[in-house]
Amino acid sequence: TPPLRYSVDGGSTYVTSNVIGGLVAGSYNVVVSDLNNCSIPYVGNPVVISQPTLLIAEADSIDASCAN
Repeated sequence: TPPLRYSVDGGSTYVTSNVIGGLVAGSYNVVVSDLNNCSIPYVGNPVVISQPTLLIAEADSIDASCAN
């Protein structure tokens, strides 16, 4: 029964959005709960977030001259 709530800590805390940001790399046990507090674990548990590969950027500088 809507509205649904979502937990990424095994059901200790819930949020109302199914988009959860700010998570660090690790393993999460997702639980979904409805208006009647009927909870069910996500069938894809654990949800594993991997650390992305390191992004390396290089830049070259060129001296600019004004034509004034």
